[in-house]
Amino acid sequence: SGRQLKTEIQSAIDGDRISLLAQKVVSISDHEVLHVELLSSLTGAGGDEIPARIFVPIGSQYGLLAALDIKVIERAFAALEGVHTLPWTVSVNVSMQSIGDDGFRAALLDVLGRNHHLAWRLVVEITGLAASRLPELVKAFASDLRRMGAHIAIDNFDVNKDAMAIVHELLPTYVKLSPSFIKEITAREDLRFIVAALVRMLQPLNIPLIAQGVEDQSAILILAGLGVDGYQGYAAGRPEPLPG
Repeated sequence: SGRQLKTEIQSAIDGDRISLLAQKVVSISDHEVLHVELLSSLTGAGGDEIPARIFVPIGSQYGLLAALDIKVIERAFAALEGVHTLPWTVSVNVSMQSIGDDGFRAALLDVLGRNHHLAWRLVVEITGLAASRLPELVKAFASDLRRMGAHIAIDNFDVNKDAMAIVHELLPTYVKLSPSFIKEITAREDLRFIVAALVRMLQPLNIPLIAQGVEDQSAILILAGLGVDGYQGYAAGRPEPLPG
């Protein structure tokens, strides 16, 4: 049941049964690694993994995501300190729930302050939905991050008027397209037209566009032709446990 899962997820967070997986984001032009995204994995009390498709919606329903997000950021800094095979930049996701949580924002400033020598290597990704639904909060959040030396990016970006407006105001480090665009991009000319228009909008702002959910070479060739800068997905590599 939902309540049992809530208890199990709460126990995993409280017990620090959180591990990080790293997934590469790769340049389309030269296939160099642009950054890695650090994804969280939770382990139940019995040793079984609690998949993200379960812990994210249940965590959202019961208000557990802020506690998880701050622990993931602490883990990210520990990885930057200790895992020397990581590229210069790593990214982590922060939920819309966390952005709206005063306690989370205070804890984040504290963690960034304690890790100020590494903060410039951290990109915090927020969803396009959070950016368009909570524009004032997101602008204040971005300002806090930048003041402490870290960066902000937009993830799961969907093209709509509000989302476009916030890109101009936030000037994120990069924008990651919603995977829904990529699933059908080889078959649908209208999607290719939208992506090409988005590239034209972002280029003068010097904001790279990254495709998510890229699984095959045919999609990479189309994205390259549209001017997309990078890609993430099984074509670039599956998420892998961090060494150590």
